[in-house]
Amino acid sequence: MNTENLSFRYELEKKAPRTNDGGTTRGASVKDFPASIGIAGVSMRLQPGSMRELHWHANAAEWAYVISGTVRTTIIHPDGHSYVDNFELGDVWYFPKGYG
Repeated sequence: MNTENLSFRYELEKKAPRTNDGGTTRGASVKDFPASIGIAGVSMRLQPGSMRELHWHANAAEWAYVISGTVRTTIIHPDGHSYVDNFELGDVWYFPKGYG
């Protein structure tokens, strides 16, 4: 990969949102943001009590920073075990590639 002209800045909040009854998401993959190799980015605003769809990170890891409210996550390890965690303002999580 040619990294000579690679930008490490991406304005995620300017991307067109996906909106449904549960909230709004804006996502960036390596296609949108070439410097983001192996990790995807999403700006998510969920309504209280709503949930995001179950999805797998087959091609990229995920990290998140909670800017307000609280959130409960469930992650599924490739061996089938699942883990539930609660996060709040200021918390960070990281889900490796290959986890649901």
